Amino acid sequence: MRIIWLIFAIAFTKIDLDIAIDEIWINHVEGSQKNDLNQEVYYMVEKYINRNNKAERYPSDCSTTNGIHTIQLVGREPFDVLCNSTWMVILNRFDGQLNFYRDWQTYKDGFGNLSSEFFIGLDKLHAITASQDHEIYIRLEDFDGSTTYALYDDFLVGNEADFYAMEKLGNYTGDAGDSLSYHLNMKFSTYDNDNDGYSGNCAIERMGAWWYNWCNNSHLFGMYLRGNYTPEIGVRGITWWDWRGPYYSYKKVQMFVRPKTFV
Repeated sequence: MRIIWLIFAIAFTKIDLDIAIDEIWINHVEGSQKNDLNQEVYYMVEKYINRNNKAERYPSDCSTTNGIHTIQLVGREPFDVLCNSTWMVILNRFDGQLNFYRDWQTYKDGFGNLSSEFFIGLDKLHAITASQDHEIYIRLEDFDGSTTYALYDDFLVGNEADFYAMEKLGNYTGDAGDSLSYHLNMKFSTYDNDNDGYSGNCAIERMGAWWYNWCNNSHLFGMYLRGNYTPEIGVRGITWWDWRGPYYSYKKVQMFVRPKTFV
């Protein structure tokens, strides 16, 4: 037992590895056990030290990085993210090449490519926003080249047991209009996991996943329909009602998050 505690002390206090092995070897092990235990302890401690050093090298946000970088949150393996100044990009759409009509597992895990169109994934989004207080920034661009934005100052997504509900949103500022507050406290829905407040299935009717209410005032995972489209299609585009109405699908949309400590 004493040896086990010493192993963990070595790993987490970074005592010199060779000195520590000698301490165990001389004082706590006798006879033919020495060589076998020496190697076993060495590899065990090295594993913990490497893991800890690796975690320390990775930031937990985009505070000091730009472009594609690796971050690590407490209790999770490292993963890559796209940073834009202090903002972390969680959604990027600009050409319609990536299909967003996906199932629950795919939205949980994330999909696409950080160098192109992608969604970071609900599991990572929960971990990021639960790690500390975050705000969310949404940028839209239409096919005329005009841009607009919406900023919400307290954004939190719940865990899978809560169906990744939008638990917090905070106060709105911007010039896009507030098309997201309607979805506050709503659970996430996909075509194979219906959690909306509607008697039907919004994800199937709208051809995309979202934090549907009854059904939506916004839908940034909708179909890439290239501008104005007719009501006969249904409200299925990349939608933000308060800017260009329900029957307009935007050219570019990005969602960003960052810790509120940066404000």
